[in-house]
This record gives sequence, C-alpha cells and structure tokens, in this order.
Amino acid sequence: MMDQRGAFDELGPLPDAENRSLTELLDSGALEFQINNAVYLDKIFQMTKQTHSILLNGFRWNLVKSPLGRVIISDHPLTFVHPGRHFGLYGIPPGGDDCEMAFPLSKHLYLVGLWEREFESFESEEAVNELNTRQAIFASRHFATSFESTEWLPLALQFRNFSFRTKADTLEHPAGAIHSITGGVFPIESAEAAEEENPLLGTKPIIAQK
Repeated sequence: MMDQRGAFDELGPLPDAENRSLTELLDSGALEFQINNAVYLDKIFQMTKQTHSILLNGFRWNLVKSPLGRVIISDHPLTFVHPGRHFGLYGIPPGGDDCEMAFPLSKHLYLVGLWEREFESFESEEAVNELNTRQAIFASRHFATSFESTEWLPLALQFRNFSFRTKADTLEHPAGAIHSITGGVFPIESAEAAEEENPLLGTKPIIAQK
C-alpha cells in the first residue's frame, strides 16, 4: 500500500530514496522498522482477564457423559446459551442467570458449566442430544463425529441458515465513534433464513435432560 502511494515525506529524509519503492528500501536495509508488540499483547491480556474471571468464578464445571460415544464437535466448539432465550441484535451474554456453557472433550465427554449452579457429573444421551444440537447451531460450516448415524445430516440441514457470528458495528459519537462487537447466533444473509425462528429459542436446560 505504501509502495502504491509513491511518496514518503512523513517518514523524513531517506537515504537513496529517489525512484525506489518502500519495499526496495526495506530489502536493501536503507530503511528499518522496529515493532514493539508489548502494548498490543498487554491490551489483549486485559481483554481476556474478564473472560478468564467469568469462566473460573462464574461457572460451576462438571462432565456430561455419552456412554455410546455420540459427542459431536463443530468448527465453533465452545457453545454458550441461555436456554430458550434469544437476545436479538444484542448477542448472547457469556454469563449471567441460567447461562450454560459447553465444550466437547472427547467422543464420550462434554465439559459443561452452569452459571453459579453446582451439579454432579452424569450420563445422559438426551443431554448429549441437546449439547450436540447446540454444536450444530453454532457451527459455521462443519461438524464431525465418530458415531455413524443417519441423524447427522438432518441436524446439519435443520440449522444450515444460522451460525455463531461476531458482528462489529461503529456508532457515531460526539467525541468520535463507539465500536461495538457482538457475538451471537444470527441468520446468514438469505431470504429463507429471515423467515425462520432463531434456533436458540428451542434450546433446553441441560439438567432437564438428566
């Protein structure tokens, strides 16, 4: 991009810069950049501290087992829902009353977190069905399983018009602008999806499937 501009006056006087692109100056060693990632990494760390605190302190974790090895994994394996609720354009809060989070560990195990609610590990194919449904809802394009069954294709087709997506919006503000990042299960851009009910409304509490 800077090569295309063709002028680098804001960089100050450069040795032997006449008729030479920025790429050529960098390759020859006439120009050097030093990049310090410390500030960027610190900002990322500060952003993740709140998430880490929520995961460690807000949720109570245990295992849900599939004796038949029917756990599936999607290309968005971390799912978090408030069963039966859809928050619209506000996205899904990753915590708070009734929030449930899950992550597949193996073909037999889901790691499940309930918001501020203790529970014992348990076996239940019904609960695994619910968790598998969430994997299909959150999936962008793919999910995989080691368990051969005719049920997977209908599950994939049922939620093909939805996926977990992150939306970034810029809102005008007197001092400049506010950047809003929202994560949730949203319809893809199609007329068919716009007419369908959001699948989050059909999710059910895990403990109810125990």
